[in-house]
Amino acid sequence: MNTGFDPGDNLTLTCLTGQKGPVDVIDWYKDGQLLNSSGHSNSSCCTEISLINITKEDAGKYECEVRKNDEYDKGVFQLHLNSAPRILPLIKLVEIEEGDERRIICQAEGWPTPSIKWKRDTEEISESDDFSTWKYPNKNQVMLRIKSAKSRHQGDYTCEAMNAFGKASETVSVVIEESEPPRVGRNPEIIAHPRYTIASKGSNVTLKCDVMYVRSYLADWYWLLNGTEFTPGRERSRYKEDTFHFDYNFTMVLHILNVSERDEGLYECLVFGLVETKSPFMTLAIDEKDNVQNISTKWETMYVALNTQVKLKCTSMYQAFIEVGTFWMFQGDKLNQSDPRYKTYTLGIADSSETKRKREEMILLISNVSESDFGNYTCALSTSLGISTEEIVLVEAEQEIGFSSSDDSSSPVWIILFPVVAGGILLTLITLIPLRKMIKKRQEWKLQGKSCDGQFKYDVFVTFSNKDRQWVADNIIPLLDGNQIKYCIHSRDFELGRPLTDNMAESVYSSRNVLAVMSKNYLDSKFCKGELEMALYRSKIAHEGSLLVVRIDGIRKKKLPKALREQTFVDYHNDKDRGSWEKKLLRFLVETEQNRYITKL
Repeated sequence: MNTGFDPGDNLTLTCLTGQKGPVDVIDWYKDGQLLNSSGHSNSSCCTEISLINITKEDAGKYECEVRKNDEYDKGVFQLHLNSAPRILPLIKLVEIEEGDERRIICQAEGWPTPSIKWKRDTEEISESDDFSTWKYPNKNQVMLRIKSAKSRHQGDYTCEAMNAFGKASETVSVVIEESEPPRVGRNPEIIAHPRYTIASKGSNVTLKCDVMYVRSYLADWYWLLNGTEFTPGRERSRYKEDTFHFDYNFTMVLHILNVSERDEGLYECLVFGLVETKSPFMTLAIDEKDNVQNISTKWETMYVALNTQVKLKCTSMYQAFIEVGTFWMFQGDKLNQSDPRYKTYTLGIADSSETKRKREEMILLISNVSESDFGNYTCALSTSLGISTEEIVLVEAEQEIGFSSSDDSSSPVWIILFPVVAGGILLTLITLIPLRKMIKKRQEWKLQGKSCDGQFKYDVFVTFSNKDRQWVADNIIPLLDGNQIKYCIHSRDFELGRPLTDNMAESVYSSRNVLAVMSKNYLDSKFCKGELEMALYRSKIAHEGSLLVVRIDGIRKKKLPKALREQTFVDYHNDKDRGSWEKKLLRFLVETEQNRYITKL
């Protein structure tokens, strides 16, 4: 007996057999396993079994076995749960050589048993010279047969399953390859992939070799690791080896499970046919990606006067086996190096303690700086793993500080001391002049920040590290634009040619609020720290509560400046806070009489 029920139904199964009168024993089985009566309620001396609030786990074949006077009888009940069809996973891409036959089987589950059809271009496929279909008896499977593949058969084929509760479909793409005659006497060719793999410790890795122009039964093949034969079968818990056979080629596959440092090295496929053939190397490194390839700079912002020379530097690091390329960009476009004012070069950095990695310094030299040179420069490291970039902002300095060189080549002491003294003076000026101006500007901008009618120029100044600019673009800017909040950001609103401290002070004191996007990158930036210091000063002196901090990574509060720990926080990094962080931020930014604060976290 086959019957369908809905999830949540209650039902009672009654044991009906040919036995009459009392019986000795009644046993209940589900899918061949003896049922434990504690999981179900039994009545009438076990002639019935009740199923309460059935789920998909209750579906299956139920049997009651009756024994009386050494005679056995059995009753059978098949329980199905009503459900929409589900098609079992199909291979997404089928490649067929021209002239070959191929069979593709589609199987579906569901109750009532779904009907299955194969379609092409919305039309059901029926028996023809090109195709046929076949339904397997007692199995809910339908086979599509492509009798003799032709180029016109290339395209998408859809398996569709349907019953009273719904419909499901899966698509298979068929590619017809031109047949190629056997290449008698041609040596095997091996295509290895991937050539470079960076894997984290404990992850799984798959390496493949496609062996061309040889039948697998005419060849022997092996895996090599660092030039030595490697036998995956000796450690089946960590390695799995597969081979897929075709007419004139085959594919070797090696799965490495739970990789560790001992799996690092150079892998090769070795094939013995008429001749010995090796594949190109496949290199496997076990490390975090940032340790394999990264690029950094010590100077997020560079200040330079007009008509002088500036040198931009980035440091790249990468695994020694990786092939790399480097280049510079300006304002998002590749730098035009045909300009004679630009010179780029790369210097190797020696490190005797590091043998697996290489370090290089990328340098861009710009001579005779003009106003068109100010903006965003990007140093880029390109490898087979992708591109790593770092950004440097070139800003016009307040004034040029120059030194004349001495023509007296006979004064070696002066030649040595002059750069030291000049450097000390320059460092003192760079430190004291902006500091003095910043202190002075604090009072000036406190008075000038508001217009005569008491209104601010901006609703909020957003201070953030350039390294977090993508997070700001994805999360903060759409929120501000969508709520018509007027905001200020340094990359757009700082005035080129104006002293940096003036730009910073104007942004802080001309905005009703300051929003600090706090992260490890933020605290590593001297530029950001200057803006934060001004915002803290304004908030403390004016008692305005005008500073809000959004924490976007795992930086701990005890790592923050002491004056910042008591400020208002929105914790984006905390999962439980993400659902409400936007509302808290807006409640802080939108000025109303009844709600001008945000609860401290």
